Amino acid sequence: LAENAGAFSKADRARLDAGLAELLAAVGHRPAAVDLYTRAAAEAPFDIAIRAALFDLALAEKREDLQARMLAEITALEGADGPVRIVAEVTRDLSNLKPGDPTTAIRSRLNVALAARENWGRIHALLGDLAQLDGQPDAALDHYRKALDLGARHDALARNAVALLLDRNRHPEALTLLGRFGGEYPLAPDLAKQQTILRSMFGEDPARNLAWARSPETAGSKDYRDHLSRATVFALNGAPADATKALRQAVALNDAVPEAWVALVRFLAASGETAEAEAAAMEAAK
Repeated sequence: LAENAGAFSKADRARLDAGLAELLAAVGHRPAAVDLYTRAAAEAPFDIAIRAALFDLALAEKREDLQARMLAEITALEGADGPVRIVAEVTRDLSNLKPGDPTTAIRSRLNVALAARENWGRIHALLGDLAQLDGQPDAALDHYRKALDLGARHDALARNAVALLLDRNRHPEALTLLGRFGGEYPLAPDLAKQQTILRSMFGEDPARNLAWARSPETAGSKDYRDHLSRATVFALNGAPADATKALRQAVALNDAVPEAWVALVRFLAASGETAEAEAAAMEAAK
């Protein structure tokens, strides 16, 4: 489609290229997305949103040359203290910070952006990230909630907010948040897994949960941790034989981690399979 866009006006071509680039980036084809966004930027020389999206991709691809060029073009369009310019700059700088590093200067810059665009969810998401770095998880969660309320939607935001809720044993809220997020956009695999486990804990939608655990993509994972998660889902949804099978698969994939053996032995013992539990324990001890 993008190759046959000659019949479109320049503005329409830019929208087409940017839309296709967004889709490609969402499914992991970032280099192709960079090419399309670059062409869209050339077709729309005054479009800040395209340049902001291209800057984010340049960060993901570690393209410092492209980052610098997009920052320069954004600055030319809205000035050094424009909110898009500040958000791009802070997003880059945050990736280099560690817990305990000073954040006062970055927070001051974000407050400038917030004064200009107080209803931009991404600013609140970044303020949440800063609060996490400063060891203020409650403040971080408040900012993440505000970001979601304002329409911010990206995997890292959902991941951070859910992790904070789970740390506080606020499992129903975490499930609600994932349902809200996933109702608008497909969840990333790790978030879909977390949602399935939480639904299983609360007895919601067992058929859907089991379908996830039995899907070829999930069942074919080479990561033992995914099979531990499958076992949890099976066990909570009334499929103990499948749970045992998933636990044995986890052990087969990585028999060097105690976590997999402990889960297998514990589940067998709880299921009344005493002889099998003892055999698994003996094998683990070898």
